[in-house]
Amino acid sequence: MIANTSGVLLRTMLFLVQNNHVMADKRVDTNTLYHIKTGESHATTKCFGNMTEYGCYSLGEPWTSEARPISLYPEPPEVLDVQYCLFTRRNRTCQLLEVTEPTSLYRSSLVPGHHTYLLAHGFIESGDKPWIQLMKDRLLERADVNVIIVDWGRGSGPPYNQAVANIRMVGYITAWLLFRMKMAVGLNPELCHIIGHSLGAHLAGYAGYHLRQDFGLKLGRITGMDPAQPHFSTTDPVVRLDPTDAVFVDVIHTDAIDQVTGGFGIEEPIGHLDFYPNGGNNQPGCEQNIFSFISQEDGSLFKGIKKFIGCNHVRAHEFFSETILRSHTSCGFWGVECSSYDKFMNGSCFACTPPSSSHRAVVLQGLGHGNKGARTGPLCAKMGLEAGQKRFQHAGRPVRLYLLTGAESPFCKWLYLITVQLSSSNKSVTDGGEVGKINVSLRGDAGVAKDMHLYDRETYLAPGSAHQRVVSGARVGTLHSVTITFEYVTSVNPLTWRFFEVTKIHLASITVESLSVHGKERLKLCTKDDTLVSGKPITLTRANDCG
Repeated sequence: MIANTSGVLLRTMLFLVQNNHVMADKRVDTNTLYHIKTGESHATTKCFGNMTEYGCYSLGEPWTSEARPISLYPEPPEVLDVQYCLFTRRNRTCQLLEVTEPTSLYRSSLVPGHHTYLLAHGFIESGDKPWIQLMKDRLLERADVNVIIVDWGRGSGPPYNQAVANIRMVGYITAWLLFRMKMAVGLNPELCHIIGHSLGAHLAGYAGYHLRQDFGLKLGRITGMDPAQPHFSTTDPVVRLDPTDAVFVDVIHTDAIDQVTGGFGIEEPIGHLDFYPNGGNNQPGCEQNIFSFISQEDGSLFKGIKKFIGCNHVRAHEFFSETILRSHTSCGFWGVECSSYDKFMNGSCFACTPPSSSHRAVVLQGLGHGNKGARTGPLCAKMGLEAGQKRFQHAGRPVRLYLLTGAESPFCKWLYLITVQLSSSNKSVTDGGEVGKINVSLRGDAGVAKDMHLYDRETYLAPGSAHQRVVSGARVGTLHSVTITFEYVTSVNPLTWRFFEVTKIHLASITVESLSVHGKERLKLCTKDDTLVSGKPITLTRANDCG
């Protein structure tokens, strides 16, 4: 309760500070404000320098709307002072690329034929943040690529409204840089992948938009890591990241909670594939109270509060960074397409179809939009770097994919669908149902997945009832045995209290399905002695296989 209350208060305070003190910042020109309530606009289109260099910006619709009641012009380019730092395997020190100086492009160690990654940070950050440096290093370790850090730190500070305005220009300059790199050294923009966090995700969208609209080129891919919600939710697609901004747009949502209760990330699907790990909010490991976070930061109040407030939000780039590691590619961060998180958790969408190399453009067809029968069942896809291994054709409708992660690094977990069928025998009916929890552990030739709970809360376990849930755990490989434990849980309801009698339920079978890069494995085990006494686990092996 303390954690939740503190989170709401602290996030609300931060939100108010960011949004209610626009006029207090000396850099803001009040003549650039546009108030839609008056119905009169004094805003004009404002261009910076040569308009083909830094772009022109309007404050009219859709840039000012009900979702964005006040809009600002971007700050001048000399104030933003955007830095583009190139890193390659040949030169791992920062090589500044000057968009107005072609010689900086010629003399750099950039290899035009290699894939190029551009990393863009968010609000109140800069290019030297540890997470962005780590992501850069991991990309270079994984492959011989070009990595460019887009450092717009001088324009990312408060007020938030101004940072929102600034990314419009940073996106334009980034598009201009890519155009200049194509003309000067032959860079292929379709081999470019912009990875942006929070405001950086929408910045990437602007870059892709202007590259297409103003320079006639296509950006290969954008990954939006928890794109910012305030001033972007429910706006016109041109205002935010959207699927037209690149050939392939994938989005990871980790803090998709209503901003009134403290969410920083956008909830609506805005890409070709939108991943919602753990439902898209309340990430495991972020439920600790504020004092735990302060303790983790060696007693630093400021760092502890910052980590507490942003825990869900930063999980997006932590997840993506982990997907770069080759040691975690077998795990895959598999997401399952489903219409809701609840349906995903109850296993309704587990019979999904991984994309195959022989069906490159099929995975998003057959969804009621033309090509019927191209694919049956929901889609399975990897979240993170490998989400773009196949080219997806947009089906004209949102594709939401859900998955589960761990509470700490390594975050990637394997998905298992567990179905527990309780017995309807005379003995089971006579003993009646019980209230409690079911805990399952799996053992296989590759490891053990321990203590996976079918339910977080006590559940009524009636004779003959079936209980099916998706759970996550360590990789087990080929399954050898399943250990199941029934735990009687005392409820506040006195009708369920037990004082002296033995509490038990009766098991008929347990079915385990696993989802991994190698496809699904299904094993159904039946019991001989079907009595499960509270607190006493029983183990079933392949000798109990009942088909």
